[in-house]
Amino acid sequence: MMIQAYELFEPYDKRTFKAIISVFNSVARYVCEGQQMDMDFESMDSVSMEQYIRMIELKTAVLLGGALAIGAIIGSGEKKDVDNLYEYGRCIGIAYQLTDDYLDTFGCEKTFGKRIGGDILEGKKTFLYIYAREHSDDADSFEKTFAIADEQKRIETVRSLYHYTGADKAIEKAINEYTEKALSCVEEMPFSEKMKEQYRRLAKTLVNRKA
Repeated sequence: MMIQAYELFEPYDKRTFKAIISVFNSVARYVCEGQQMDMDFESMDSVSMEQYIRMIELKTAVLLGGALAIGAIIGSGEKKDVDNLYEYGRCIGIAYQLTDDYLDTFGCEKTFGKRIGGDILEGKKTFLYIYAREHSDDADSFEKTFAIADEQKRIETVRSLYHYTGADKAIEKAINEYTEKALSCVEEMPFSEKMKEQYRRLAKTLVNRKA
């Protein structure tokens, strides 16, 4: 697929080709780094919120940012517009992944498309996990919660823990903050109001998925 992508870049003039390849290669490298970070988290005793946000930025958000930046380059956009579109994609990409984390724990299985509580059963160090651990009264009790043998009871107990520590509210706040950052980028776009509305709608659609 990467080779096919390079082939699609061939028709562009030398200057545009170089700019596109620079963004494309950076995104490809970032995605690999993000995936490796995600795998490394499995064997780490603790992960900071900063590390987690960086991981989802690299693994997910840069794909949206990079795609928009490449589009802007092909459209002969100025550097500030290319950077702005990249930032829009990066922020909405983070909000999208945080929404996915939220729905994995508090969503509806029928609309979400996969079993609710999968991250809990796998013991994944998500935003909810990290926040709850940082705000838990008893670290030992926190870890024991994730070791409950009965899977359904484990999911229900962890969900209660997330409510108790305020992790659910914290992730909702983070989703809103990154969405607002993305929407603020829209105001700087050199587009018509009609086109700007398309970007606003895209941002809201990606994060306002059914729970």
